[in-house]
Amino acid sequence: MCFQVNGTFASTPFSLRNGSIQVYQSGFSVVVSTDFGLVVSYDANHYVRISVPYSYQNATCGLCGNFNNHRGDDFRTRQGQVVSSDVTFANSWQALGDSEPGCEARCGGRGCISCTAAQTALYGNSAHCGILQNRSGPFAACHQQLPPENFVDSCVYDLCVGGGYQPILCQALNVYASQCQQNGIQLPSWRRQGFCEIPCPANSHFESEGTGCPSTCVNTNASHNCPIPAQESCICNSGYVLSAEVCVPLAQCGCTFEGRYYRSGQTAILDEDCGRRCTCRSGSMTCHSHGCEPLESCSVEDGERGCRPTSYATCWIRGPGSYNTFDGQRYQYPGACRLTLTRVMGLSHHPHFMVDGQLIRLPFSSASNRIRVYHNNIHSIILHTSFGVTVQTVWPHFVRITAPGVYNGSLGGLCGNYNGHQHDDFRTPNGILVNSSQSFGDSWRDGSLAAHCVERGDRVAEGNTTNYNSSQYCGIIASSSGPFTACWNMVNPQEHVEECMAILRGSRDPSAVLCEVLRDYALMCQQAGIALGDWRNATGCEQTCPPNSHYEECGTSCPSTCPSLSFPFSCVTVCQEGCQCDDGFVLNGNQCVRPTACGCHHEGRYRQGGEQFWVGEECQSFCTCNGITGTVHCTPHTCTAQESCRVVEGDFGCHPSPRGTCSASGDPHYLTFDGKAYDFQGTCRYVLVTLCNNTDGLHHFQVEAKNEPWRGLPVSITAEVFVDVWGYRVHMSRERRGVVQVSC
Repeated sequence: MCFQVNGTFASTPFSLRNGSIQVYQSGFSVVVSTDFGLVVSYDANHYVRISVPYSYQNATCGLCGNFNNHRGDDFRTRQGQVVSSDVTFANSWQALGDSEPGCEARCGGRGCISCTAAQTALYGNSAHCGILQNRSGPFAACHQQLPPENFVDSCVYDLCVGGGYQPILCQALNVYASQCQQNGIQLPSWRRQGFCEIPCPANSHFESEGTGCPSTCVNTNASHNCPIPAQESCICNSGYVLSAEVCVPLAQCGCTFEGRYYRSGQTAILDEDCGRRCTCRSGSMTCHSHGCEPLESCSVEDGERGCRPTSYATCWIRGPGSYNTFDGQRYQYPGACRLTLTRVMGLSHHPHFMVDGQLIRLPFSSASNRIRVYHNNIHSIILHTSFGVTVQTVWPHFVRITAPGVYNGSLGGLCGNYNGHQHDDFRTPNGILVNSSQSFGDSWRDGSLAAHCVERGDRVAEGNTTNYNSSQYCGIIASSSGPFTACWNMVNPQEHVEECMAILRGSRDPSAVLCEVLRDYALMCQQAGIALGDWRNATGCEQTCPPNSHYEECGTSCPSTCPSLSFPFSCVTVCQEGCQCDDGFVLNGNQCVRPTACGCHHEGRYRQGGEQFWVGEECQSFCTCNGITGTVHCTPHTCTAQESCRVVEGDFGCHPSPRGTCSASGDPHYLTFDGKAYDFQGTCRYVLVTLCNNTDGLHHFQVEAKNEPWRGLPVSITAEVFVDVWGYRVHMSRERRGVVQVSC
């Protein structure tokens, strides 16, 4: 596992302060221990355990109490007052300076939800939490040392909150089992297939009484004379050791450099000024000088030191055909087609990115989290890259693209070239500067989809005299009595009124489109940090939300999602208006569902419960997501001889191998198996196809065609075809239609 040291991630194990602080992995937890007896372990999921020596008796405070052997005064606030309310007590110990998004005082303790009598009976039975106190069950050996009643009560409550979601039950049982093992009591295996099983990563296996001191690349003998009690763990297979959190052969171990461990092949930027770029290869670190470019500064973000952009610009696409480039140029382009919004022009060492042809469910993260795609509310999707480009879509037709300053002057597309000058934004892919937004937009069409493009037509009946500048329509944006006045200093209202009027004049349903245009303005205001209040009711644009959700003016941009029941990435975006899931529901794609309807997260991708899929570049494994347990089971598998591993219509897996097709037609025109077209007017018999090269395992055949002159013209046509297969010759002729000649 990885920890942060001075803000940057470091792979365990490592030590600090000349060995006074040890950080290491034990079982499924990361442990921090000190030379004075403090031990803190965290399973990176839900369970943290703190142990202090007896010398700290009556010297502690906080949510863990004062350690004076009296429970009655544990609810002592930061101000020293003993209170009866757990909510008051806990809120008093909010960490100073905590400004994380979503940090708020919520419902208190078990007052958040009430279990019905039926739920209490169901979740308290031996098939659920009651297994903890079953005297003949797998936890019985621990009852005397650790009475299970409080654990059962907490478990039942958690299942009420989570609607019976099995992973929540497994977490509750795991807490009790872990505390038993920490007290030296080993339990019989209580996990089984389909119930709380733990899938282990490659080159490892599960042990219910695994060593608490796994062998690592840093210490290959760590498991010898281990002082930590045995515990559940994924143990590396024989011949493998832990490298960070991956089991590798000893020969593939990484490097220990300046007190840190780095995986083989890992590259790190070091020093406060990002002055060195170092890579671990063959057990040693190779470093080169490094520095940040103009418009970049050295900083630490998400635990990784690197050169970060110091400035950004945003391109907006709003309403039907309204564009605002990176440099602030506003224009209308109503064409409906696949268009290039922005791309890197020419040669650039800055990162490019693209998405392959696979259909994926959200949330999604690529290798090393270089690309993250997720819902930030029911109707909005964000794509975030590690190099600073962010794309947000809010359906219908709202797109926001943010690019860092390092791309200044390097971009092209409908969002302009991002060079700080509006006057030259209308450049075509060939670099030609045009005056017309229509010509500019047309130049960035995808030519392969020209047949699907929709040209602008007269969609508004002549004589339409509606005053769209009135406060009943677009004028509400600039109305002093309207709901948008707080935003005027940040987002120019008059420009948006003019754009709104142009959009509504070209719309068949101005009233419906008006609400979308006002929503776009409100979104821009929220992105600028302006809270508008209830603008929807004030404009008659009330939001209708899907089942199990509700509207919020300033809802979280980091909603709880399947399958982890929490937001999958670090949350840094501002709040935004939109539909949020009701309590007890989590976001599954664009639907709010109970946790029991969640699926699985596997290798950076979310899979629906029951979904079956292939894994590996050559489709080496066939996997199934168990939605009840949230785990994925994979079995070795390969494609058949008639299949190939590829993507077909967005689905990756074993598909029937594509057939090759060759044709000869007309006078005659030839099209090869690989799509090459040519003309040939010879009037002899020719081999269209026969087997060449290595033919092992393939049935032999040959197809010939005889060409003849066509009606005295200097061209020829295919008049006869001969197929040789299995010792037969099948002869087809244009002179004998409907019959064939067969010979052997």
